Amino acid sequence: MTKHFNPLYLLGQASAHAPRKSWKFLAGAMLPLLWFSLWSPAPAALAAGDDGAAALQAADKVFTPAQRSAIVAIVRQALKQDPSILTDAFSSMRAAVAQDEAQRVRKALKANWHKIAQAPEWASQGPHAGRPVIVAFIDPRCGFCRRETPVVQSWLKSHPHVRYMERIIPILGAGSLQGARAIYAAGLQGRYAPMRDRVVMSSTTPNQAQLDAMAQSLGLDMGRFHTDMQGHEVTKLITSNLEAAQLLGIDGTPTFVIGRSQLVPGAVDADRLSALASQAAHEDDD
Repeated sequence: MTKHFNPLYLLGQASAHAPRKSWKFLAGAMLPLLWFSLWSPAPAALAAGDDGAAALQAADKVFTPAQRSAIVAIVRQALKQDPSILTDAFSSMRAAVAQDEAQRVRKALKANWHKIAQAPEWASQGPHAGRPVIVAFIDPRCGFCRRETPVVQSWLKSHPHVRYMERIIPILGAGSLQGARAIYAAGLQGRYAPMRDRVVMSSTTPNQAQLDAMAQSLGLDMGRFHTDMQGHEVTKLITSNLEAAQLLGIDGTPTFVIGRSQLVPGAVDADRLSALASQAAHEDDD
């Protein structure tokens, strides 16, 4: 089983690993299986269970061996003459999977909106009643987040009506968790954004001495900073963020929740962000 690191383990909230679920991987793995099942029905029967086996037994009564061979030959020839038959089938399957995933996301957002759309005031921007609501899940050591942070901050300046909430999910190991703790500890002293920028924009993983230097440059109370880094409030914030990410099936950063129906993985440029925000605002009006 393919596994990925589960950061809740570092917080004492879960086991060290959890199974990764990827429809892209499953779709890729299904291709040879579906191809093989065209020529040999037995694996399909096994995969389908008793119902599939019963269907094949019924087919045996309808088609003679010669007819079955002819059907296979027709299908084989059709695929040779027009391979787009298979690609069209897979395109349809991928579209159906994407539609199912979109429905799942909408249901998850609707059922858990109060758990998703939350962040400390010092980790949020825009008016409380701002629309649409955008929730960003980032990791302090994520290279894409490093490039995306200035894009988002610049975009927000020209979209003051948006309610933006930032949630840190340290999914890239112990260095990410330490950085998240430092950012949130600074946030408790009113210096979230500048500490986030220093940690996220660093091209290397800061050690504790470097995090301390960053905190000192911001004029933080260092005794409180160290206490808060390991304190209950910071741990609770990070745990809540990770649990919210799990509710939506998020396993990469950055990921944006835009409005109550859109889950957008990966970095986005300003134009696409504007288009997605506009679409979300209209959907929220409906």
